[in-house]
Amino acid sequence: MPVGNVLTLPIQPGQVELTPGGTREPAFDDDAAGTIAWMDYQRDMAYIDQNSWLMEWQYVDYLYQSPNYDRDWRVQPNRAARISRFNVAKNTRTMATQTKRAIFAEENFFLLEPRGKIAGDPKAQLYMDAWTELFLVLCERADFEYQLGLFADCMALQGTAIAVPKWEERTTIRKTRKRREPPVEIKMPLKKVKVNTWASDNYKVIEEEVTECWPTFEYRRLGTTLYDAGWRTPNRPDLSAKHRVDIDYVDLEDLQQMRELDCYKDIPGDDDLKKFFLSSPLGDAPAGTQTAQNMNTNSSVVMHAEGEQRQVSTNPFKRPFMKIACWTQGRVVEQLWYEGRRKVIRNEEHNDCGHALGYSGVWYPIDNSGYGFGIGRLNAGDQRINQGVLNEALKMIAFPLNAPILYDATAGNAPTQNVVPNLGTFLAVHTGRQGDVRKALGFMEMPQIPAEVWKLIQIAVEGGEDLVGANAATMQGQLTGPRSSMGRTATGAERLANKADENVAEPVKQLETVIKRWLEYLWDKVLEDMPVREIREILSARFGETIVDQIDPETLQNAEFSIKILAGQKLAAKAAIAQLIPFLLQLVQQPQLLQFLHQIGDTVNFRAIVKLFLQVSELAGREDLITKLTPQQQQMVAQQQPGVAMAQAHMAVEKQKGQNKLAEVQAKGAADLQNTIVDKGMERLAGDLPLELAESRLARNTDMDFLQGGLPR
Repeated sequence: MPVGNVLTLPIQPGQVELTPGGTREPAFDDDAAGTIAWMDYQRDMAYIDQNSWLMEWQYVDYLYQSPNYDRDWRVQPNRAARISRFNVAKNTRTMATQTKRAIFAEENFFLLEPRGKIAGDPKAQLYMDAWTELFLVLCERADFEYQLGLFADCMALQGTAIAVPKWEERTTIRKTRKRREPPVEIKMPLKKVKVNTWASDNYKVIEEEVTECWPTFEYRRLGTTLYDAGWRTPNRPDLSAKHRVDIDYVDLEDLQQMRELDCYKDIPGDDDLKKFFLSSPLGDAPAGTQTAQNMNTNSSVVMHAEGEQRQVSTNPFKRPFMKIACWTQGRVVEQLWYEGRRKVIRNEEHNDCGHALGYSGVWYPIDNSGYGFGIGRLNAGDQRINQGVLNEALKMIAFPLNAPILYDATAGNAPTQNVVPNLGTFLAVHTGRQGDVRKALGFMEMPQIPAEVWKLIQIAVEGGEDLVGANAATMQGQLTGPRSSMGRTATGAERLANKADENVAEPVKQLETVIKRWLEYLWDKVLEDMPVREIREILSARFGETIVDQIDPETLQNAEFSIKILAGQKLAAKAAIAQLIPFLLQLVQQPQLLQFLHQIGDTVNFRAIVKLFLQVSELAGREDLITKLTPQQQQMVAQQQPGVAMAQAHMAVEKQKGQNKLAEVQAKGAADLQNTIVDKGMERLAGDLPLELAESRLARNTDMDFLQGGLPR
């Protein structure tokens, strides 16, 4: 492995180049860039670790899993059991699920509207459909729905979530199956028939290497991506943060793949890497922030996976190495940390301006801070009240099972230790003067549980739900008491639905911002890095080969459009649309309206109405309700229409009249021709031709007729 860079301060003038006018960020050499990146990492790590207790991330993590802190009650006698309560977990899952459902309620979770020059193009919608398909395919490659789900879960629980976009080219293997031998063709009287045989059913796999563009929307756990202490704009780190530091871990395979990319340098060859990994096959990498360590297996209180820095396999090539990447708006510096050395392997400009600092989302924002707090912190006190009061009440309820025993000391009873009597055991008791065993020994009276205990537990549960919007009425549809009839009316049900939507409206808005910026990132990357060949392949797979002839690649890449996220359709606006549809149907079905529209050259797009129905109904998978007529169906429809039938009958009559007239003309022409021939023949016979010549011609014609009948056998 190469020798690491020299990390020293101060930075000398010869180690940096400035751009006149400040149009670009200063370019430092590797030693200076590595020094700055390492120092920024240390400062950011100290800031987040020192202030993580204020955010209570580890505390919330404990409450979410609600561990049993005193497990020794199972093995020690006379210890009361403690039970767990899961208010934080329940309310977090309720609100996170509702938020994700709002985002991905539609088949397409976004809408593109043309603007600029393409807005007036008759094919504008075709180009919007093409861009929509490109975005959907790239989101599928990035596993966007799953990653955004993790993002939303963390935002709901901890209050802050972070994600970063990435773009790379991958060489993938496409496999197709082809027959080894074609089917046998058999000639039948009417047509040729293909018959499958054992040989023709034998296929071979054909592999083809294809280079494709693969984006990544990577959810980052808290403590693995750091921002500088000056980040103060929630949901928009690009507006105030100076840099972003990513802490990752790589192994041999990762280093090999990185070496093939042009952006990395000074990564040794396979022989040197193999020798290095085999020389020290086992060992963990340096740990990152304490914040990240608090939420892995290093914490023994709750369940988590091992830390990324731990070597979890005995395979020597799976030994991890720390990689630190420091991103600014214009440059990126990456360095490896191994064997106490730090080596810069990337130091260059990048083209991710506007997206280099990643994306963030908060549940409840904090003034003058990029971080926020979530349901875990909001419901922490309510869960502690619920769990603490309930466990104390259970102790009092269990009191008679292990109640203290009172005895009469004046009667001479002096037990020296606890006795666990078995069945049939004889115990001697001094009854004293009274002579009554029940008065000499007795259980202590059970204390009464105050009625306020159960009320307090109910207040803690319902108050926590109301605080975060996860109450049973709006989110679970459970109405009790005097409000139970509210959901039976349309107005009441609508008010409940609107209230449920209001509870997640602000978090959904934060996610809309993240999604919109993500799609803008894909837009930039498609224009900059995706070849036209791959664009054609994606569009052809969706729309067929005809898309190549209908879409101009230059117009497609220069198209301007606005991006709108359809999450709002799931909220109150969707209920308004559902109420509007019946009135819309009554309006478009008016014959006078259709007649007027036809007179001015317009009509009603019933396909759009059907599509609107399906969107409101939230049907994810559906067949096309409107399709093209087959030729047989077109013929049947034409026959069933009276006007068309009358027109066809009229055309048939006119056609027959034409045929009769033509036959009459042809018959008259044939007769006229025959009369003309006879007249001409008579004229020749009556003229100067000798009779012998006529007889000879008659004989010749007779012979010709005989020969045409065939020679005699």
